[in-house]
Amino acid sequence: MALTTNRPAFFTIDLDRRSFAGADGLVLPIPPQAETRLGTLAAESRRGNITFLPDGGSRGGEITFAVAGRAATTTVDWLTGAVTVRP
Repeated sequence: MALTTNRPAFFTIDLDRRSFAGADGLVLPIPPQAETRLGTLAAESRRGNITFLPDGGSRGGEITFAVAGRAATTTVDWLTGAVTVRP
């Protein structure tokens, strides 16, 4: 979205409200059974953003979701904006 609109786009996660929102503004709940950690996204708060930039880069960040003993960490590279998901 950042590339096509030539404006920063945000992915926001709010642990107090147990929700996340994409750049399109759609807010979705985090399931009650999911444990969520913001990692490098917001070390001192319970809310954070990953900013995607119009040049293809990002501000970077990391989010981990865990449910029923299984976890996945999503990392956004600050230089390239590439998103990777690993168990």
